Amino acid sequence: MVYGNFRDGVKETAECNPAGQYGIMKYMGEKLVEDYANRDAFDYSIVRPSAVYGEYDVEDRVVSKFMLAAMRDQTITVRGANESLDFTHVDDVAQGIALAATMQEANGNIYNITRCASKQITLLDAAALCIKIAGKGKIDIQDKDPHFPSRGRLNIDKAKLELGYNPTVNIKEGFKRYHKWFRESAYWQTKL
Repeated sequence: MVYGNFRDGVKETAECNPAGQYGIMKYMGEKLVEDYANRDAFDYSIVRPSAVYGEYDVEDRVVSKFMLAAMRDQTITVRGANESLDFTHVDDVAQGIALAATMQEANGNIYNITRCASKQITLLDAAALCIKIAGKGKIDIQDKDPHFPSRGRLNIDKAKLELGYNPTVNIKEGFKRYHKWFRESAYWQTKL
């Protein structure tokens, strides 16, 4: 979100131009961390994940909204069918964070930590996959939210090269695991 509107392949050196409060707060958080580090308060690495989803996530994120709507046989509202995201399973993000936090080479660096799928995955693709996995649900396509930036896939070459980052959970496997977790979670039994 710190990049604002961007196309595929954006690197950590790209100019940040956050749009909206969420992106601005993320970018300002990075600037605060850098300022504290400049005052010799601590070492740091900054991680920029994208469209994180998976077990134990909150209900108010894109994949959880889509999956829960499908499982409840409700309508998934897709705002901008051709908008794409780097849907990244929490296990892959955790791997990237652990590497960035424990490797000396990461000190003072910024890393894009995403799945970076070889094929662009749109919001409509994600909604359709949730319906396929759940076996129910409908899709309502609406215009893109004009206040939300358009995003592509992030470039993760730096994290791969410097940290050995290697995302392994593809979207089909990740969505199936997420669906299974919802189905088997005692907490969600009364909410589905």
